[in-house]
Amino acid sequence: MQPRRWPASSVLAWLIPIAVLLGLQTVLVFREQIFSPVDELQHVDYVRTIALQARLPVFGDQQVDLGLVSLYFHQYPAPPTAAQLQRIGGAPSYESLQFPVYYMAAAPVYKALSFDPKLAVYGVRLLNVLFSAAWLVLLILLLRRVGVGRVPAISVSLALTLIPGVALRDSQVINEVLVSVLVTALFILLVDRFPQRPRLHSAVEGVVFALAVLTKLTAVALLPVVVLAWLTRGRPQRPRFVAGATGFGLALAPWLVWAIPVYGIPVPFVGRHPRIFHLADFALPHGLGSWSSYLGRLVHYFWFPWEWQLPSGTWRWLDLATLSVGSLLLVVATVWGGLHVARRRAWQSPMDRALLLSSASLISFALAYAVFVVWLNRIWETDFRELYLFFAPLAIALGYLALRVGPRVVSAITIGFVVLWLVADVGFYLAGTCPRCYP
Repeated sequence: MQPRRWPASSVLAWLIPIAVLLGLQTVLVFREQIFSPVDELQHVDYVRTIALQARLPVFGDQQVDLGLVSLYFHQYPAPPTAAQLQRIGGAPSYESLQFPVYYMAAAPVYKALSFDPKLAVYGVRLLNVLFSAAWLVLLILLLRRVGVGRVPAISVSLALTLIPGVALRDSQVINEVLVSVLVTALFILLVDRFPQRPRLHSAVEGVVFALAVLTKLTAVALLPVVVLAWLTRGRPQRPRFVAGATGFGLALAPWLVWAIPVYGIPVPFVGRHPRIFHLADFALPHGLGSWSSYLGRLVHYFWFPWEWQLPSGTWRWLDLATLSVGSLLLVVATVWGGLHVARRRAWQSPMDRALLLSSASLISFALAYAVFVVWLNRIWETDFRELYLFFAPLAIALGYLALRVGPRVVSAITIGFVVLWLVADVGFYLAGTCPRCYP
């Protein structure tokens, strides 16, 4: 039997988008300062604690390593002064409230390169670039599984992963990119309505869901979606729920064994997060004008990095085009997909099922975020970046749009955005308008 040969066009169709993403993010890895304003100092300290001390950090006790603080102030290996330490609040390790899966995955890379702290940071950043490439591949596979053509699947996935705010954050040390990989993998599993081995399939879904939650708490908003996926697979339902819950519980158990004796609760973020509010002003806006301005910043920082100071001259068109055309495209795709789901009484096709789960996940995120804002009486202008975790449902909505209005139209629009993102990244730096650095 002759081995299967892949046409050159198929190979290039996969290699080109991966190369574009890897190329841009590798440049960002070495171009961006250590440490960037995405709390990277805190995330690296978490990784360092696991790598060099073989333990998890404990919020309240953990202080950021002074060697890392020296890197933060770009004076390595000179120690920071007392005044510099005061400028970052005594360097509390507030990111130690995060769940540990990403940091445990990154620790071996850091340890292998720990002889040079700068090199160790770059090594972990490059690991995130590889995670980004895996995320791109999974997004394409997800869209192909639900019936989207090859070209729109690739162009939609690449356009999403190259959004400037996404590409920059995911090329730095942060837990967001790994949870995006896990959430997309979970969706690939959930959209399968008739798995060949239902109980094993559900158990794997439970494990992947638990790992996503243990990477970033925001993923817990997918709980109703997982339950909905299991309910819509027909009968018998009990064996699937038992298998899925067992997989989830087994993956969660090691964390519970460690966290409950240390914190007294399985989610330290819930009990400890208000204690770090002194690090920023989280006052809720008042009045229509204030809310309108805040909403504008929420949308703006969904697309662009917080580090970018957008110019008011020639390049201002980029901000306006993105906020209008890009946001409108996502809203139209999401609403159109939701209306399609609402009109159906059964969700038989792969795309119907994918849209059902996609709409449910976005609604669940919106409700969870509203509860979070009301409960903690806080809102921050970069909160919409949490939606990066939910790019799998957004990709599904855009894939449905491609099926309805034509793959060529959506492919042309999304490829246009890919070019726009690349031009913006180069142009903004040539114009000297970023990064916005601190301290």
